[in-house]
Amino acid sequence: MTDNILLICDDDILTRIIIDKISLLRNKDKINTCKYDNFKDILQKSNYKIIILQERADLTTKDICIAKEIRPNSEIILLTSNVDSNIYDAYDQGIYDFITPEDNSQAIMLTLINCFKKIASEDALNNYKLLLYNTGIIDSNGYAKIKYLKDNFNTIIEDKKVLNGTLCLLTLDPKIRTKISMTRLANTISKNVRKNDLIYKNNNGLYYIILKETDIEGTKLFVKNLQHHMNEEYKLRAGIIKIGMYNFEDIENLAKSSLQAAITNDTLFCDMTDITYNENGDWLNNEEEHKKYKLFYISYVNKLKSVIEPIFYRFSKEFQNKFKDASIQQYVNIAESVFCIDSKEKHSELIIHFDGFTKLKIQIVHKGLDSSENTNIEFQLNKFTDKELIKILKQLKKEYLSKEE
Repeated sequence: MTDNILLICDDDILTRIIIDKISLLRNKDKINTCKYDNFKDILQKSNYKIIILQERADLTTKDICIAKEIRPNSEIILLTSNVDSNIYDAYDQGIYDFITPEDNSQAIMLTLINCFKKIASEDALNNYKLLLYNTGIIDSNGYAKIKYLKDNFNTIIEDKKVLNGTLCLLTLDPKIRTKISMTRLANTISKNVRKNDLIYKNNNGLYYIILKETDIEGTKLFVKNLQHHMNEEYKLRAGIIKIGMYNFEDIENLAKSSLQAAITNDTLFCDMTDITYNENGDWLNNEEEHKKYKLFYISYVNKLKSVIEPIFYRFSKEFQNKFKDASIQQYVNIAESVFCIDSKEKHSELIIHFDGFTKLKIQIVHKGLDSSENTNIEFQLNKFTDKELIKILKQLKKEYLSKEE
């Protein structure tokens, strides 16, 4: 390519000042200039790598947008005499950097050289992406298939930035998933993740996003920002879990449970922090503590399968026959287990949380009942039996019926 740089400037004197400060690196390199009255036509007919754009007060943001729309693969350097807060708006619109007429030749050339290096790196990266796409490893948005995260997870977490990061499972709410294009979500994710974050996708529109060196609160802000760009009517749902020293199966199960809880409770995300971490949030860095947690975790999973799930199922059948005017809903997962009796006038539910160690925290919550108060109970995990759960469910039933009695 010969036409590497285009300088768009309405000031002839300023144009000459900048041209004189740029030394071409190769014989085939060339700088062209034009004014704003015909810059759109020139951009459409050429293929410049770098566009130097003179600031035009209130028109600058619009000019950057137009240039990026016509030449999305070109880099824009803003030529400005006023380095003020407006420069941040220019960065938001996608400029690479800025220069001023007062900059010396070395400073301007350093900016251009670094810009060319970035372009060369992205060209090489695009070649690799094309190869990965042609071999079926990534899709058209550049997202790898989930199979490659599962197969290579042990290698991926050798990066301490990943180990100290967070996994976010993200999807559209199932109620609106078929009503809008999934391309919108894919594009929104692409614009808001950092380049060193990792994104994988399954065939059902579920994204596995690894945010490197990001804590739970930072991930919540990330999801909130995505929701802001999607607009509120396009509801997102996210499951969030700190990566720490989990194996892939455990972290995926926890994240899926968190996601399911967010979908069921109609919330943007479910916070798994209280379930999997102590108050300091850093105990998984201790290998011995992690081993202890694994034992508690296995015991809890066994309790889910042998006690909570079968008792919930049995009582859902029994209650549904007795409460013709109410719906019975129940689900069991690692994040929380819920048994709910719901009608137009009242709502009662039993919620079971695991604290990550030795205790189950149990709540009975009522809405629309005058006489019954909410209840909080704690049980040692090893002492929580089918008899105890049956007793609590009978209490839930009695309190639900208390208004009628």
